[in-house]
Amino acid sequence: MQRRRHARTRPEPHAAGAPPHPDAIRVLAHVRSTVAGSESFEAAVDAAVQGPHEAAICGALAGALAGGLHGLRGIPVEMLDTLRRRELLDQQLTRILVRRARTLAIVTASRGS
Repeated sequence: MQRRRHARTRPEPHAAGAPPHPDAIRVLAHVRSTVAGSESFEAAVDAAVQGPHEAAICGALAGALAGGLHGLRGIPVEMLDTLRRRELLDQQLTRILVRRARTLAIVTASRGS
């Protein structure tokens, strides 16, 4: 005789439409406030990994947010040189910038005509 599996009554935390896990909200709040209060990319990442949450996750989130806030020029070259798969990141960034330049050129040309 086979046992029937019970249907889940609660969605998995990562399932579409599931509420975010409370710890995820705390981590995001911590990283967001750390980045917002930092004066530089490096200060933001350093402060985020010193917090009470998982350092790798906080560092990655802080790097993403601080990179958006401070821009590529705000990231110390020494940190960029240590990135794994840097070539892939450079290729993706180049593609994004080329698309952006093309879009700007199209918008500018359409406004001029």
